Amino acid sequence: MRFSAPMLANCLVLTGTIIGASLVQAQRPAAAGKLPISPGIWIMANESCAATRYVNLFDGNRWGSVSFVTNDPREKPHGGLSDIARSRTLKSGYTEVWIQSDWASPQDRSDFQVKPRGPGRMLYRTVTPDSGRIQSNGGRDIVTVDRYKQCAFAELAPRVQRGVREFAPGLDPKSGGAASTPGALAS
Repeated sequence: MRFSAPMLANCLVLTGTIIGASLVQAQRPAAAGKLPISPGIWIMANESCAATRYVNLFDGNRWGSVSFVTNDPREKPHGGLSDIARSRTLKSGYTEVWIQSDWASPQDRSDFQVKPRGPGRMLYRTVTPDSGRIQSNGGRDIVTVDRYKQCAFAELAPRVQRGVREFAPGLDPKSGGAASTPGALAS
C-alpha cells in the first residue's frame, strides 16, 4: 500500500497529537488536596487528645501542624499549613502526599503517605532514603509507619484550641467556616 505525502503528514500530525495528549495525561497529578481521610485534627493513636502538645491539621486542601514545646500555658503556638500540591493513590492503599509547591517530577519523593483505617483512624507513613551516615538500613529506604486518630476540637486543651483556631480557623466548629477556610500564612 502506498501513502501520499498529505496522507503521511496527516498521520504524523494525528499520531503526534495522540502521543502528546497521552504524555500530558500520564504526567497529570491527582487533584491537589484529595486525601482519603476526613479534614480535622490528627494525633498519634497512643496520645490523649486532651494532653497532646502536637497536632496535625488537614483542612481539606492544606496540611500542617500546631505544636508547643513546653507545658507553659503562656507559650505561643508554633505551626502553619501548606497547600497540598498533589496526591497519588498507590496500589498498597496509601495515598502519597506532596506539600511543597514546586515539585519536580512524578519520580520525586512524597512528603508522607496516608491510609484510612476506619472512621477517625489512619496510618501515616514516611519513606526516607538511607543515607548510610546516621541510621543505616543496608541501602534500603527507611519506612516509618505510625497509627493516628482524629480528635474533636472540643477535646483539645484550651491552648491547643487557640493554636488550631489561629492556623486553621475552619477546623473550629464554632467558627462557622468551611474546613478549608484560609488561616495563617503557611510556615
